[in-house]
Amino acid sequence: MQDAASLMVAKATQATRLGPRPSSAALPRAVRLRQNQPEVGWAWRTSLGRQIESACRRYGIPNESRSRRLGLSSRSSRCCYRGMDVRHRVPESDQPQPRQLQPSRLLTGRDLLLLRQSRRQKRYAELSDEERDVYSRIDLLLRDMARTVQAALGSDAAFPAKLTSGFNPQSGVRGALPKDLWFGVHNAANLPDFVGMPQLFTIVSERGVEYGFAPAIHPSDFSQQGIKDKVRAAAPEIFARLPAPGSAPAARLAAELRRSGGWRFRQKTRLEPGPGEFENFDEWLAFLRSDRGRHWAGGAISRYVTADELGQVGSDFTTQLCEAVELFGPLLHDLTPGSEPGELPPTPPFLDDSVPPVNSDAAPAQAVEARPPYPMERAVEGLFLPEEEFARWLAVWRGKRNLVLQGAPGVGKSFIARRLAYALIGYEDPGRAAMVQFHQSYAYENFVQGFRPREGGGFELQDGAFVAFCRRALADPDESYVFIIDEINRGNLSKILGEMMLLIEPDKRDRSWATRLAYASPDRQAAGDPMHQPFHVPKNVFLIGMMNTADRSLAVVDYALRRRFAFVTAQPAYDRPAFAAHLAGKGVPVALVAQICGRMAALNREIAADRANLGPGFCIGHSFFVPRDDAEVTGEGWYEAVIATEVLPLLEEYSFDDPDKVEQWRRMLLAPEP
Repeated sequence: MQDAASLMVAKATQATRLGPRPSSAALPRAVRLRQNQPEVGWAWRTSLGRQIESACRRYGIPNESRSRRLGLSSRSSRCCYRGMDVRHRVPESDQPQPRQLQPSRLLTGRDLLLLRQSRRQKRYAELSDEERDVYSRIDLLLRDMARTVQAALGSDAAFPAKLTSGFNPQSGVRGALPKDLWFGVHNAANLPDFVGMPQLFTIVSERGVEYGFAPAIHPSDFSQQGIKDKVRAAAPEIFARLPAPGSAPAARLAAELRRSGGWRFRQKTRLEPGPGEFENFDEWLAFLRSDRGRHWAGGAISRYVTADELGQVGSDFTTQLCEAVELFGPLLHDLTPGSEPGELPPTPPFLDDSVPPVNSDAAPAQAVEARPPYPMERAVEGLFLPEEEFARWLAVWRGKRNLVLQGAPGVGKSFIARRLAYALIGYEDPGRAAMVQFHQSYAYENFVQGFRPREGGGFELQDGAFVAFCRRALADPDESYVFIIDEINRGNLSKILGEMMLLIEPDKRDRSWATRLAYASPDRQAAGDPMHQPFHVPKNVFLIGMMNTADRSLAVVDYALRRRFAFVTAQPAYDRPAFAAHLAGKGVPVALVAQICGRMAALNREIAADRANLGPGFCIGHSFFVPRDDAEVTGEGWYEAVIATEVLPLLEEYSFDDPDKVEQWRRMLLAPEP
């Protein structure tokens, strides 16, 4: 099989060697690069090229073996997109030989550890020889990496590179240590109007290696006020030229990013490694196009490689950078002052669908993800709740925006809340519904904002669960978002909610009520840091809390919270025909169904009538007797087990000071059928 693969590679190699440039008419439309930009280079695809990749994968030929069979150096600056050779055309006699990177020009985990160690010094002259040497090696490697990106894009004239500002390997940055080492490659057409943005970048620091695409570098990363102002002016123009969220170009690139894997959607470069501030490409685009995003004036799609991941072997990052060019090259080509806002070509040449990708097993990207509606019939299925009552709760929630679903244990509050959430959103989308549970240790810092420890030591200000959720909703104002709070009366509400007690009110859901949060700094607010800006809860966020009415350990919900929420009550369903039909459908014998419904309804009437000690809030819910899909229902034995292990312990808790009453209830529930 290896011989067969080698033969296929050999034949394909002969067919794909760089020959005379094909005429414009001979190139397929979808794979021609811009004819009015000859310096960009030219590209074409061949089916034999795809056969090479397919055969190499099928027969286990490693990447370096593929390169040798194609007569290419594994360290060459040539990049191979999926099924597409992209080379800058120069006369044969002038073609440079591929440069071989020496082992000392690979970045290793130890290099990053030395960078971290060097931060103990204040001046460059105070570094040891080994520390100064690592700065020099990284600077040389970054120059090689920048050339790799330039060669993949077409030419260094059309796509110039900038490297660490003011850095000299002998003296640092005017005698001081650079905060990090970096390069950025941009489109020459974007100077001066777009201040050399967007960029394909790589940043090496003690945190690791961050590389990817930045439509705008955040103003805080520049030292000169004049450049900061230019960046703030240019960023909104650049963001307007990105694909619109949900558009066909955005969907294609989002699908490529998912297939590639590992990309994080960030508010800016140089943040700590970790999950991005946005869950997906559309959320990131929506943020950049929002008022807050335009004011923030930064953004990045990046990956991090840490010292542990690099290890002792190291990398020159050729493969990673070529992949970044493949994904983001079209944006670098097309985001220029002369392009129309939001009007990228419908078929970018690097992401064209007219020729199958190398990975033929991958599913094609959908232009717009289908979102089937969530009708009322589906929402109430299995709830044992009348449709008109469910619709009434939904209408109350839409008007008040804050709802508490209360009820006795076992009435299915969590299940109902999830169905209400999807019905309000309009379709089933877990990404637009979040859930937390309050408890005695839950605090403002968990819910709103607070300082948290970070991996490298020290603390940083981070949004809590609710504020982070609201920021996502602010960037997507046309969609509804639902925040679910389980056990809402179990925490210290004034301590947890803080300013949110005011901001969640339905008539205060706009920018005019924005409030500076407790941990926000006025100085950081003046500098434009979004974490420190006044905050408001958007109108498209709906809260629903769940409250167990039988928990004696909890204080009565204060009147301030009651005024801000509407309250609805879920009742046990033993008297509803839909519940009896559900049990029968699960295989519960008809006689046992009647026994469950009759005895539990009688028990609940007695509990509800005892208002001095218990009352309606202490009734026993029907979910105790809803069999799981994988549960075996074996008649009386199953029923008796539920009574003995679930219902009776709860009744004992209710009447811990009256064991005779508990015994009376036990005899009633377990009495043999006459």
